Amino acid sequence: MNKALACRRVNSTIFTGDIRCVWLILGIITLAACSIAQARAIKIVSGTYDQNCGAPRGNATHDLAHQCDGRTTCRYIRRDP
Repeated sequence: MNKALACRRVNSTIFTGDIRCVWLILGIITLAACSIAQARAIKIVSGTYDQNCGAPRGNATHDLAHQCDGRTTCRYIRRDP
């Protein structure tokens, strides 16, 4: 194998490795961004108010979810039924 052909193969291999590395890094960044975005969104599963006074479980779920679902922060103000 002549010297020029050997250099061309080495350069080609390095270039291919660089592209793979860039794709790997972009993939990791994308996954991290998706995870962070999903972790910050509020999803109300259940909300109960005055349970210690005999109120049924989940009596505030609908209103709480309506005010807070999908947000990153929520200042909930309880409304009278």
